[in-house]
Amino acid sequence: RDSITDIANVQYSKIQIYDEQINFSEKMSADALAAFEGEFSENIDVFMPIYQFSADPVGTDSIRSVNVVTLGREENWREVLLLHENDTVMLDFPAKNSVILTRNVADANKLELGDTVTLRDSDFNDLKLTVSGICDNYFNSYAYISSATYIEQCPDNVLKTEKGTAEVPYKSAFVCIKDGVDLHEASAAFLKHEKVASVSVNADTL
Repeated sequence: RDSITDIANVQYSKIQIYDEQINFSEKMSADALAAFEGEFSENIDVFMPIYQFSADPVGTDSIRSVNVVTLGREENWREVLLLHENDTVMLDFPAKNSVILTRNVADANKLELGDTVTLRDSDFNDLKLTVSGICDNYFNSYAYISSATYIEQCPDNVLKTEKGTAEVPYKSAFVCIKDGVDLHEASAAFLKHEKVASVSVNADTL
């Protein structure tokens, strides 16, 4: 138990440093997310929309699925995630058509910086990505991409606005809560919203 707690402490103090993850009951447009963020502005300090989905590496020896995290905003992203290599080298936000892999994913698929990897989702979209970073991680297997990458490579899955532009179908958000606001009171407030399905508090895993 102590070793698991120690690992969780490292994961949530050095890597996934957001306070809570909000999961929505439906796909959220940019306007809907902005309205939600505005409604809870007294609680929310940093708000990072994300879209997560499972994908399988294609053409490698690994059969392990990867949890792909589409990051909605480059601004303030290091206030929710600190992706680094060997605890020292801070990685940049993933550029268009590039991916940051956790070390276990890179090792299982024998991938190095600059290599190309194809990740296939459940709708048989193939995302062809260049490995731009390999980061430390202690829980699960992740691949981090930008919203621009998702929109370009999964055009059939995006949301179309009235203006004809494409948006990622966000269903979750990483959130940092403002200083002085109780985490559980904030999560209870979020859960009262009609479009919120669940809220997880990182501190509860420690």
